[in-house]
Amino acid sequence: MDPTLQAAIKHHTQIFGSYTRVGELKQVRVWLTLNDGKIEFLTPGATLKAKRVGRNPRVECLIGDNRVTGSAGK
Repeated sequence: MDPTLQAAIKHHTQIFGSYTRVGELKQVRVWLTLNDGKIEFLTPGATLKAKRVGRNPRVECLIGDNRVTGSAGK
C-alpha cells in the first residue's frame, strides 16, 4: 500500500472490540466518524460484531494508543 494512503487511513480507522458469549474480546478494524462527541461506524446487522453487541453492549475501541471502553447501541 502507498505510504501516504496508509498514513491517511491510520488516522480515520480504529480497532473495535466486542465480546463473544464466553467473554472473549474480538477485535476488527473499522472506519469511524465522530458525531456529537461519540464514536460511530456503520455495519450491517448480520455481521458478527453487530450480533455480539446485540447480546453484550460492552465494547472497547483502540484509536492510536488510546483505549476507550464503553457501551454500544444500535
